[in-house]
Amino acid sequence: TWVHKLLKQDEFALKQCFYGEHLLKDKTKPVVIVESEKTAIIASVYLPKFSWLAVGSLNNLNHEICEVLRGRFVVLFPDLKGFEKWSDKAKQFSAIATFTVSDLLERNATEEEKIKGLDLADYLIRYSHHDFALPEPDPLPEQEPEPATAPLSDSFSHKTYGPYDISLLIEFKSKDHAEEITSKPWDLEIMEIESYFNRIPVPESSIRVNPYSLIEDPAKFIQSHLEII
Repeated sequence: TWVHKLLKQDEFALKQCFYGEHLLKDKTKPVVIVESEKTAIIASVYLPKFSWLAVGSLNNLNHEICEVLRGRFVVLFPDLKGFEKWSDKAKQFSAIATFTVSDLLERNATEEEKIKGLDLADYLIRYSHHDFALPEPDPLPEQEPEPATAPLSDSFSHKTYGPYDISLLIEFKSKDHAEEITSKPWDLEIMEIESYFNRIPVPESSIRVNPYSLIEDPAKFIQSHLEII
């Protein structure tokens, strides 16, 4: 029962939001949307490098609630039997954000699992979250930051993620237990990435990524990574 119903506030206009919507403040992480709050909580333990949001149910994903995702790269991870519906939604909302719908569960689930309508969390809890831990890289020596001609926030306000950055999620697997998963072609996604970087202004000054990493030539950095994929 909603509080505004108990208080008989008939004029109250309920506006729902994503569970975990506050996590969108961190623009350094790719965004993943699942159906249930339970799945978002469990997945955040196994794969903390992503911002996990939940919409509450398969049918709650709508244009209004997705407005907050504008300009972001988003992975939709529906429960079993929800892939087709969310694929249609992703096309409808393509003007808001760049959506990728994971069909990992659909491709690998047994018939019994499909009937039960399992979700991502049902698979993750079969393993220890330690199996998903990535080794921390050795820290580089500290360097004195070079002076920039413009504040970082003005020149490059956020990092944009493409499909290659979230391969751990789309094709998630435990390092000891998961079976080999067939990869899919990424031609369309790569074209979208190239098109995006051709449209946006690239900062000419160097970018300090973290205390140990400096991108001296952003244009060459982007081009070299596009050539790799």
